Amino acid sequence: MNAHTHSEANVMAKYWVVIPAYNEATTIRDVASRAIYESVFEAVHDGKATTDLGGRLTTTEFTDEVICRIGTKLEVWSGLRG
Repeated sequence: MNAHTHSEANVMAKYWVVIPAYNEATTIRDVASRAIYESVFEAVHDGKATTDLGGRLTTTEFTDEVICRIGTKLEVWSGLRG
């Protein structure tokens, strides 16, 4: 398993641990959608974008950036609930 796949597996594992803790969310999909949506826009706002959006990242690099941000966001949200 390469580093990216291992990282992605860790993020996905966090979804299933963190998401059920959000009672204010209607569904798991709502929490996942919000995390992805915010992470994508934050990455682009910070200049971490693909060339079609004025950045310099490849699609894989952009995806890795978003996955990292999702993981961080879920950790922060989990801490706020605890």
